[in-house]
Amino acid sequence: MTELLAPAGNMEALKAAISNGCDAIYLGMQKFGARAYSSNFDMESLKEAVGYAHLRNVKIYVTMNTIVFENEIPDMKEQMDELNEIGVDGIIVQDLAAFDYVVKNFVDMEAHCSTQMGIDDLDGTLLFKELGAKRVVMSREVGIEKVKEIKRAAKMPLEIFVHGALCVSYSGNCLMSGLIGYRSGNRGRCVGSCRKEYELIDKTSDASLGKSYILSTKDLNTIDHIDELKEIDSLKIEGRMKEPAYVANVVSKYRMALDNKITQEDKENLKKTFNRTFTKGYLFGEDKKDITNILRPNNFGYEIGKISRIVRDMYEIRLRRTLNQNDIIRISHNNEDVNLNVVKLYDKDGDLISKADHVCYIKIKEKLSKGDVVYITKDYLYYKELEASLEKEFRRFNLDIKVYAYPDSKLVIDAKGLGFNYLYESGETLGQAINNPTTKDQVAKQFSRLNDTIFQLGHVDFDECYAFIPAKLLNAARREIVRGLYDLKIKSKRKRTKACQPKEKISFAPKNPYLTASVTTKEQYDACVSCGIGEIYFENVVRRNHNDYKEKEGRLLIGGYGGIHHYRETNP
Repeated sequence: MTELLAPAGNMEALKAAISNGCDAIYLGMQKFGARAYSSNFDMESLKEAVGYAHLRNVKIYVTMNTIVFENEIPDMKEQMDELNEIGVDGIIVQDLAAFDYVVKNFVDMEAHCSTQMGIDDLDGTLLFKELGAKRVVMSREVGIEKVKEIKRAAKMPLEIFVHGALCVSYSGNCLMSGLIGYRSGNRGRCVGSCRKEYELIDKTSDASLGKSYILSTKDLNTIDHIDELKEIDSLKIEGRMKEPAYVANVVSKYRMALDNKITQEDKENLKKTFNRTFTKGYLFGEDKKDITNILRPNNFGYEIGKISRIVRDMYEIRLRRTLNQNDIIRISHNNEDVNLNVVKLYDKDGDLISKADHVCYIKIKEKLSKGDVVYITKDYLYYKELEASLEKEFRRFNLDIKVYAYPDSKLVIDAKGLGFNYLYESGETLGQAINNPTTKDQVAKQFSRLNDTIFQLGHVDFDECYAFIPAKLLNAARREIVRGLYDLKIKSKRKRTKACQPKEKISFAPKNPYLTASVTTKEQYDACVSCGIGEIYFENVVRRNHNDYKEKEGRLLIGGYGGIHHYRETNP
């Protein structure tokens, strides 16, 4: 079954995702995650989150996908040990030290290769499969057919992004934030350089070609291609910094799509929470000009109409879609936005109304023009619907009970739920019923009060035998049984198999030690070569003339030629 993987930046977002049908959650801690500016989880709140999710058969993956400095490794290991103890299902990693520690030390907590690793081909996938990875998150540049080919050949669980924000750079290889804002994206502190406005200059004439958000990508949306995606093991929604309503909206729509229950209106409703307009991305071969939205880097909303007439400070809006009181709108005027909360909405007679479907009137202080386009950026009533969804249980689990009730004996109930059995025994004995013995229907009535739990009453087995069971005792039994089954489920997920460790460390001393040098310039490199050093680590960026280096004798240790990968398809 295809896994629907949802983001959570806090407990409310986690509940929103689960309430709307996700199969798994990915989230970050306050350290080592690629979203350092999200609220994230501490160990106590994560423990609560893991218990909440596991009760509902939802998995938890923790992102520890930043590059780790040498002095941080002890803290990294300690955090991973704690995550294993509380029952986390998997760790998403980029750093090879982090990957190695997960693979070698944990059996029940999987190592997942982050998209930050930049794995975009079969060779990379097979390499990490051999090293012990249980899943690879493919680079967002890879097309769907290639992803499927890799999956079939590698026989390896793969994960892909299907919705949300896109990076303009190759996965895991953006150095722009670090160079411009001195905050590294690979350390979880991306400054969002691609969301800034830039002025394009003609290099030959120094003439300005205008300002725009030339690097700002649209949001990925593959809801129309869901049938082509079902072969992939996990479909991932981006959004750990998004609000709970956004998570609820997007997760619910992809759940509907996977269950073949989605309508066109449902798809349109994806525009009712944050979006930068949509693209199907490189996953489905989007044309380059349709990847970016150069007009704005933030919430676009959705168009509902235009200003059709102006009477003093009253603006008539001809509507294509409904506008409600308390909606938040933006009006685009001369490439600038006017944003306002629709506190008061009028009809043509000047009377206050709560909604309008065709024409309405709004008082606006700013000077606008006929023909200005009106967008809703927050649909008040729709947000209320999304917030209400946070309180519901997406799926409930059967609670089956067999009741043993006899006069002068204790009440005994054998309960089954969540794959476990719980045996309840009362502290008091039951009395003989004089006129009205407790019936099966009365037992079922008390045990049906499960709305504040994840259960629904299933089968009730009860032989009526002239005992009287007080309603108060049945209610107490129900509460204890629910707590007991919860406890059994959570504890079962925390039972971890220990990885085998060697009894003795094996030491290895090379017979022929050799020297490795680290250089940052071509001159230093040439000097090391002349001294006979056979292994050289080049820390700077190697430009297109890298052949001058790699054709020389000896080993040149540089990651992807100093941070610039040689992509065969786009950079021959």
